[in-house]
Amino acid sequence: MEPSDTAIGTKLKWRFWICISGAVIFYFWMKHYLAPLQSGEIVQYEMAKTRDTAASLVRLWTQDGKIDKVLKSIYIDYFFIVIYCLAISTACRFMCTLTKNNILIKAGIFFSYFIFAAGLFDVIENIAMLKSLQQAVTYSNVSLAYKMAISKFSIILMTLFFIAVCFMFWLLSAVPRKETSWKRV
Repeated sequence: MEPSDTAIGTKLKWRFWICISGAVIFYFWMKHYLAPLQSGEIVQYEMAKTRDTAASLVRLWTQDGKIDKVLKSIYIDYFFIVIYCLAISTACRFMCTLTKNNILIKAGIFFSYFIFAAGLFDVIENIAMLKSLQQAVTYSNVSLAYKMAISKFSIILMTLFFIAVCFMFWLLSAVPRKETSWKRV
């Protein structure tokens, strides 16, 4: 016996809410656990285009006693990568099925897999940042982390934009339409 569309939709809805809730809870736990380190400081390091910029951030963190928190942040990020990829992938699948539009459903399936490329780029970025922090801040590590961060953020933004489009499509299709009759004059 094949499961009904309603049963699949209900499972997907539960998976969606569990994944989104898990990602939000984990994010706020990370923020609390890593305080006083701010997530913006890590993003600054990810987006450091030059060796000098990255080296000055490492010096600043060492002076402020935050370098251990930075390392913990990167290690914890490996768990967050899995969580946000699952959450965004599930959101793509759930939101595209709500639209009942074949084109958006096919695109949603694509984006639900594509987000894992962002996760892969994030892992490579973390490895490059760890090498910079634990060994030496080199141009190749900084450049690799920067390029992976740009790629990761681009995919995440595209995917979130797709989710927003699906949400708007679903919202607009849920609004009852008033029948009007047009008269030619």
